[in-house]
Formats: sequence, structure tokens, C-alpha cells
Amino acid sequence: MKKHIISAALAAAMALTPLNALAGEYYGDTPLPDITFAELSDEVITEEEFDSVLEQARSCAARNDIDELRECFEIIDLISMQQIQAYSLAYIKSSQHNTAENNKKTDEIFASVTDISQKSLELVKELSKNDKLHDVLVEWCGDEEALNEILENKYTEKYFELTNTEKELVSEYKNNDISAFIYTDENGNSYSLDELTEKLYSYLDTLYS
Repeated sequence: MKKHIISAALAAAMALTPLNALAGEYYGDTPLPDITFAELSDEVITEEEFDSVLEQARSCAARNDIDELRECFEIIDLISMQQIQAYSLAYIKSSQHNTAENNKKTDEIFASVTDISQKSLELVKELSKNDKLHDVLVEWCGDEEALNEILENKYTEKYFELTNTEKELVSEYKNNDISAFIYTDENGNSYSLDELTEKLYSYLDTLYS
């Protein structure tokens, strides 16, 4: 049985697994949308919009309104999918053009994905305390096993915070101009990357001449 998008979103953010690696496990033979790369959007849903959906879900749960709760879950699925798509597209753009602006946008969207994952995880755990909602939670997560994996998850708020920090540090590293790096040998001689490359090619020419 396929697992819903929310399970994939949680796994992507918590395990930092490449999204394409999750496709087979979580979606099986589910048809992918027939769209081109140019049609993809990196537009993201704001935190306020997502929080509003969460509050609506909590309100439905308090009333045991299963039908409306399902609708809220569907909206959360769509938001999760859009945010993951936006992150994937932003990541591709930052790989194509390694600029501070592109890396910053990638980090911001990544933080949004982890925020959605963290809050969705908290919502599942919160609603699981109501036995009347068990079946709809199993339906949303995909199966009993998927629900149990979420309920047994021990990741804390600090984990998500450190995950975002790690992503920012990687981008900071990428933003550095490697051509400006200076290497100093044991004799105190300093070389730029270009000078080291030139020396390497010189040695190779001598070696193979």
C-alpha cells in the first residue's frame, strides 16, 4: 500500500534522504503528473497559511468531524507536495548556478519543508490520543505500520533546528570562492589554487614527457 505524501515529507526532512530515492518506496506505481520542467513552480506556501490549516484540522478533530478532517489532510498533502517540489526545483537551480541568492532561497524552502514535517508529526501524535480518529490517521499515513513509525519517532525540535543549520552551513561553504583559497606548505610558501593547479600540470608534463 502506498504511503501518503506526508510520510514522504517527514522522511525527507528527518532522514535527509534524496527525494528521488523515496519515490519507489512511498509511491509505488502511482502515476506522476505529466508536466515539463518549465511548468514546475518554486512558489511556496507561507507558514501562516499552513498553520491555519493545522488549526482547522484540530478544530475538526475536536468535533470528531471525520469528513472535514480528511479534507484538511488532503490540503496538508498538497502543501507538502508543493513545498517539496519547490525545494527540489530550487536545489536544481542552485546546483546550476551556485550563487548566494539561489543558495539562500534553497535554505529557506528547506527550512519550510522541515517546519511542515515537524508540525505534521506533532499533529499526528496529538490526534492519535483520540481513539475515534485512529482509522482516519491510518488512512492518511497509508497503513498501520506507517502510523506507528510516526508515533514512535523520537526526533525533537532541536533535531529539526540542527538539520536546518547543517543545510545553511553547506550553502555557506558553497558560497565561498574556492579560487581565493591560499595553501601554505611546510616551508612557509603560499600558493593560490590557480598556482597549485599550474604546478600540478607542470609536474605532469615533466612526468610524461
